[in-house]
Amino acid sequence: MCITFFYISHDSSKPIKFFIAFNREENVSRPTLSLGEFAEDPNIIGGRDMRQKGTWLGYNKKTHNIAFLTNYFIPYFIRNPTITYKSRGEITGKFLKTDFFKQGVANKTEILEYLRQIKNEKKLYPPFNLVLGNIKLMKFYYFGNKHRFEEYLIVESGLYSMCNYNMFFENMNERENLGVEYLEKLISEGKKDVVNEISELMMGKISGDDKTTVFKNFPLFTTLTMTTSILAIDQNNDGVFREITYLYKFPLLAKIFASMPYGHTKKEIKIKDEQI
Repeated sequence: MCITFFYISHDSSKPIKFFIAFNREENVSRPTLSLGEFAEDPNIIGGRDMRQKGTWLGYNKKTHNIAFLTNYFIPYFIRNPTITYKSRGEITGKFLKTDFFKQGVANKTEILEYLRQIKNEKKLYPPFNLVLGNIKLMKFYYFGNKHRFEEYLIVESGLYSMCNYNMFFENMNERENLGVEYLEKLISEGKKDVVNEISELMMGKISGDDKTTVFKNFPLFTTLTMTTSILAIDQNNDGVFREITYLYKFPLLAKIFASMPYGHTKKEIKIKDEQI
């Protein structure tokens, strides 16, 4: 299942002001572009779903907008097959465009207007957990179209987890608990270079007392954990975006038996602050 951890700090004495780590679970046959600049808007960086042209996690290095989402799992037997939904990737895609801010400068007003638009159109999309924010403004907001809260929520400083088996700010599962415990310790050490340690967690190399790991494939599912994406931004708005892609020998069998990958590849983009 998709699982993500993200950290927000308004404390300028901390070396890292924001990071996110995201394990993406997806159908092995779904065409995907690896981490890179979007062809039509090179300021946007992220992986990309080539079926709907959206992204699960993207960052615009010029506007400093960041967007990420997970789906929210609903059992097949209670889904309505007659509904044709819009792609959730459209939500992140529009927010990440370099021309998103009509005023020409990042501002909270236009972000909130966009959130209200999403709220008004929430029934047009399959269930989702969504976070939109701006690294320069250090403003972040959550909205879920199946959440018990009807309005968007302001996300303050802190360490959070989100997955597609619960809505944000609800009970965490054991994998989320493990991740939060490990990352809290990492944050307390005050390191600037945290990407390698976060990678260890997301790849399943860190385990709890009961052998729980963040990385997990589930048997008889139609999906596998395909990538880990990690984005870390420092106080100068510089950072690094890393993507780890997992390799499976027999993907169609792997998703049935919940096999672990036999290896991985790694891609990384250095981020330098740019102004809108």
